[in-house]
Amino acid sequence: MKLIRPQKTCENQIMDFKEEFINNDESVIYGSESLEETENYGEWLENIQNNSDEKTLSEDGVLTDVYLGVRNQRVVGIVSVKHDIDESQEDSSHINYSVRPSCRCKGCGTKMVKQALGKAKDIGLEEVQVSIPHDNIGSIKVIEKNNAELVKSVDNSGEQVDVYQLKLE
Repeated sequence: MKLIRPQKTCENQIMDFKEEFINNDESVIYGSESLEETENYGEWLENIQNNSDEKTLSEDGVLTDVYLGVRNQRVVGIVSVKHDIDESQEDSSHINYSVRPSCRCKGCGTKMVKQALGKAKDIGLEEVQVSIPHDNIGSIKVIEKNNAELVKSVDNSGEQVDVYQLKLE
């Protein structure tokens, strides 16, 4: 498993990745910066590239790095690392991710998050916060395998969300 930045040459693989979520009746691809809402790959790519550079970041944007999780030359997941979060929102996350449905329960999420934690450390974060819906057992296992500590549970519009902290060493 390796993390790479999305590029123009990844278009077919990323759109295939997106299609698998749609075919699995999943309406959100966490960590993708709204890939599920885009019809134009070029616009999505430009948006995530702009959001990863302070010079091109929109005034209300959050500096965010997006990576593809690639295993055996296939996109198996996507992960975003936010440089900062809105502390006033109890359930904000520095790291958001999704694993393609056919690759779940195979260790991909755990490996992606571990590498994303390294990226978070590289940008100067000393700890990260990750929020997960209380009923998402797979993601809870992934984050706990990466030594996360549950710090609180909060209500987000009627949905219970567990908030974890991870200290980066």
